[in-house]
Amino acid sequence: MFETSAVDLLLLRVLREGLLLALLVSAPLLIGMLVMGVLSGAFSAVTQIHDHAVGFVPRLLVVFVGLAVFGPYLGSQVVRFTVSVFSLMASLR
Repeated sequence: MFETSAVDLLLLRVLREGLLLALLVSAPLLIGMLVMGVLSGAFSAVTQIHDHAVGFVPRLLVVFVGLAVFGPYLGSQVVRFTVSVFSLMASLR
């Protein structure tokens, strides 16, 4: 019924690796924000302070610290993926 060519399989592999890379890049920051959100929510519930800044500012700080810590590694992974995709595109000719 449907025939699968080498280009289609290559495209699926690149798409799969791109989605996994998106998960890898977003996971450290999202996990840090989740932990800080739970902690700031618990702090807000204990102290009865219901200000939006109590939850927002610590999460923002976690994102900045996470980018400072994980940024070089995540950036190198994105560059590695981009170089491999461009080299695959060049080899298709």
